[in-house]
Amino acid sequence: MRVKSGSLDIAIKAVILISVLVFIYFKLGDHQQSLYDLGTLLKEVLNREYKLLLVVIVMMPVNWAFEAVKWKMLARSISHLSFFQAYKGVLTGLGLGFITPHGLGDYLGRIGQLEEKNRTHLIGAVLVSRLSQMVVTGVAGLWGVYVLFGIRMILIVSGVGIVAVVALFCIRKLGPFVSLRLFKIEKLKPYLDVMIKYNRLDLLKALGYSLLRYTVFSLQFLFMLEMFLPKVSLSLKFAGISWIFLSKSVLPTFNFLSDLGVREASAIFFFEKYKVAVEPVIAASLMLWLTNILLPTLLSSPYIFNLKLSIK
Repeated sequence: MRVKSGSLDIAIKAVILISVLVFIYFKLGDHQQSLYDLGTLLKEVLNREYKLLLVVIVMMPVNWAFEAVKWKMLARSISHLSFFQAYKGVLTGLGLGFITPHGLGDYLGRIGQLEEKNRTHLIGAVLVSRLSQMVVTGVAGLWGVYVLFGIRMILIVSGVGIVAVVALFCIRKLGPFVSLRLFKIEKLKPYLDVMIKYNRLDLLKALGYSLLRYTVFSLQFLFMLEMFLPKVSLSLKFAGISWIFLSKSVLPTFNFLSDLGVREASAIFFFEKYKVAVEPVIAASLMLWLTNILLPTLLSSPYIFNLKLSIK
């Protein structure tokens, strides 16, 4: 029985890994023309800005390192992870995101790398991690909303953002209410109980790490835009970046697309209004996706074979 179980476990992991690689292949095929255009632009850019491109690539592991540190901190109530274990879980979740609906792969990847029997109780920790990043992205995105739509829309979005921040800091009281009283589902309690264990300092740390990470990948995007659109003002670039990341966070997507389509659509929507050439913007966005999403996904694909698939 153990042999059969072990063989089935390996087979499932192999199917997952192959599925990830197949989706990557088709995703790149869908954007073949964009990749061709990107290659043409890169030949020009590399001649003058290759150092800036290297900086962006070097910043990639820093980006995910902040997420790993945040995950390590939030998971400590159940699992005392090393930095490497936390990093591995984050990257595994990123890879599984290629073949799962939005967000699900993140949960599976992080929790599936843990040894603890009650590791599924950390679902709430992943939720807090994602919510803290969304709060930072939402607040920063107000600048892009203001530039696009003016003061009325920013007031509406600000109201939603305030509600999200209040919800994050009231999570000790909201957790049991949402899981038990509202939905009356007792089975959710063990998975969300971890959320009420965080004090305000923990939540502030989570927001701090989220802010650091947001700063890193925003600077990466800014450097990419500087490479492809050096004549566009910094203020407009920052506004566009905040709008694109906000759109990527709030629009319902499936990670079959790995949010690439959302990036492109939101970039076109924003920069076309200001008569900025769309092709360089898409090229910069695609290059950021290749650096921050595709590259670490490929590097982390062997970690899929370390997943613990049984639910305990």
